[in-house]
Amino acid sequence: LWYGGLTDGGSNAQTSRGAERYTFDYLGNMKKQWGSDWETNLSFGLQVISTRNTNLNATGIGFVTNANNSIGSGSQTTGGGGFTEQRQYGYLGQLQIGNQNKRFLQVGVRIDRNSSFGDQAPSFVLPKIGGSWAISEESFFSPLSRFVNTLRLRAAYGTTGRSPNPGDALTTLAAASYNITGTTLAGAVLGNPGNADLKPERGTEFEAGLDAGFFDNKVSTELTFFRKTTQDLIIARPIPPSLGFNANPLANLGSVLNQGVEVAVNVTAVNKRNVRWDVRGAANTLRNELTSLGGISPFALGGVGRALEGQQLGVMVAKRVRSVDVAANRVVVSDTLEPVGNLFPTLEWNITNTLTLFKNLRIAALLDAKRDFAVYNNTRFFRETQLVRSNLRLDPTALPAEERLRRFGPFVSEANGSAVPVNDAREPYIERGDFVRLRELSATYDVPRFLMDKLGKRVQGASVTLAFQNVRLWSNFSGADPEVNSQTGAFAREDFLTAPLPRRSVLRFNLNF
Repeated sequence: LWYGGLTDGGSNAQTSRGAERYTFDYLGNMKKQWGSDWETNLSFGLQVISTRNTNLNATGIGFVTNANNSIGSGSQTTGGGGFTEQRQYGYLGQLQIGNQNKRFLQVGVRIDRNSSFGDQAPSFVLPKIGGSWAISEESFFSPLSRFVNTLRLRAAYGTTGRSPNPGDALTTLAAASYNITGTTLAGAVLGNPGNADLKPERGTEFEAGLDAGFFDNKVSTELTFFRKTTQDLIIARPIPPSLGFNANPLANLGSVLNQGVEVAVNVTAVNKRNVRWDVRGAANTLRNELTSLGGISPFALGGVGRALEGQQLGVMVAKRVRSVDVAANRVVVSDTLEPVGNLFPTLEWNITNTLTLFKNLRIAALLDAKRDFAVYNNTRFFRETQLVRSNLRLDPTALPAEERLRRFGPFVSEANGSAVPVNDAREPYIERGDFVRLRELSATYDVPRFLMDKLGKRVQGASVTLAFQNVRLWSNFSGADPEVNSQTGAFAREDFLTAPLPRRSVLRFNLNF
């Protein structure tokens, strides 16, 4: 930490936030049987959400004495506040047609309105259609029932929408004072440029899969393929600072593709009178690609991320190291920023083991992992290239000569050998974040009935749980934790002087009356 000016005399900052959320939901249902084979189920409803957020903040710095450190006693005081309000209306309807309780067809629609777009904006219509078939219930499936106990096929196609925050589409001014002839008056400066043509994001998704059970349903599986295309993606579009606005306007830019496979397997490995062992494994893949930018040029997107067509949204970029010349004491880097690492993992998996002893004691362990993504280690970059306070930088023998040059340069352009600033050559600090973590280890004991009777007839159940979270981490990331993120927003993954995820120990007692 560092201090200066009146901050040396103490600082007191306080923030007050208020959040109000009012909801009204109505859901009706009408069911009709048509003979012995057909039935229909009609659902319809209404949803209204009103959200109001307020915040007030005040700061006082420079106190005469520690005993009087209220904000009003500071030599300098500042304050501010804000208010936002948003209303959403949604109307929905769904019709399900069932045949012999094994074939189902669903059609539905949702109509939304959001105050973020103003009163004149049209309603947002979101249709969907889906179906499922319990194929194992069919007579022709009987010869296979010895091997596959249950099998259900399913598919669905639908649309989704996303709205911006309140006021994001509006052109706004920010308050600012000005002084003429010694008199301070209230004025205004340009705030958010807004975008009157801003529309909701629209996503269309198709998914298909199956659910199956084997070996008397001791093994069950779930398999799903999904493909989602998002059009009119809402992203802040950079504008020249010379325009005078203090924010970049949101715009509907291009499209994004998300595609992958999700699979899960549940196994009852042991099922005896006093011992039961259940195992669940799950994994999913993700292909995220910015397929179009709507004809505009690539731009920065959170930290060292960038919006590049054909790459992941927010892919991390830097001028890549082409060669390291120890004899000439220089590092040649690419002339342009190039993709270095994915923002989102392309593979995630987890395994849960649950052991139940004597029907009362459950011991569980959760192991999970994420693969093929990067983390910008800005902590090391800041300490080694800006503050120059790390041992790796101060001790000339701490790193091999080639690695020392790769990190600290000097860097030159591949095309003409001109000097390249270290801020453009951050590739060594964009590291693979792959990890495996023992996420949780827990034991739960359900108090037997005869012991609960001693607590009184009103006690219906009791249990005690001891759990340990974030128990162990395996990763080659040089920072404290590859899951930390010092940046806000969806398009950043940066470690900057960030505390790692804490290890927690939890002891919990539950009583049910």
